[in-house]
Amino acid sequence: MGYKYGVYVNDGDSIYLYGNIVNSINDDAPGQGIVCVNVINLAEIDSNKISNYRNRGLYAKVLGEDGKFRNNTIENIRSLGILLEGSNGVLTNNTVDGVIAGSGINITASSATVTENKFLNIQAGTGIIVNGPDNLVANNFVEAEGVGIAKGISLRANGSGSKVVFNSVNITGTDVANGIGLEVLGGTGYTVKNNIFANNGGGYAVKVEANVSSNDWDYNDFFSTGDEFGSYMGTLYSDLQSWGSTIVSLQNIILEW
Repeated sequence: MGYKYGVYVNDGDSIYLYGNIVNSINDDAPGQGIVCVNVINLAEIDSNKISNYRNRGLYAKVLGEDGKFRNNTIENIRSLGILLEGSNGVLTNNTVDGVIAGSGINITASSATVTENKFLNIQAGTGIIVNGPDNLVANNFVEAEGVGIAKGISLRANGSGSKVVFNSVNITGTDVANGIGLEVLGGTGYTVKNNIFANNGGGYAVKVEANVSSNDWDYNDFFSTGDEFGSYMGTLYSDLQSWGSTIVSLQNIILEW
């Protein structure tokens, strides 16, 4: 059973791909919906519908500011909705709906703009992974559900300097240990402001496993139906006063039952 592609673009000068329906007839077969990598100048992937792929819905490796990925709908993907590599580029107004045992988007690019996207029905995975430096992640909506891993936004070791602002995350997964609104595993110099991280499955709204003293955090809403809304370096927190005294740089609004 060979590896299958819906549309594959590699190298070249410019590409404009608009309004296509890309559907795999067998999501058990390995493959990707749209691959667009190493286009030198203009790369615009706009208003396409990608469905039923096992490995990835969209793989974008951008080389500059003229890489734009807008208004696409990606449905029923087994592993990863979007992989964004390279540098710069804009990814906006896309919808990823239904990822099984995987994640909505993995951003390993640098200095990219990821805004106004929806990541829905993420099961056994993470909505947004930030693992590249100096990215802007703003005004996105994430919903993660199911039994097991259900995470909203995960900041990784290579994500330093990224800005995570004005996003809304809703976790409904029932695993209180693996259901997390915001997860910080590494990196420094983050700006995390004006976000909503709600965990309606009883787990953490925020879990920090790296030192955040050099970060700029402010005006975030943390909500959990569980007894503790947050965890910092293994210590659990259920009230704003104790949280703030530990993480001096954070000024957050906490909502809890």
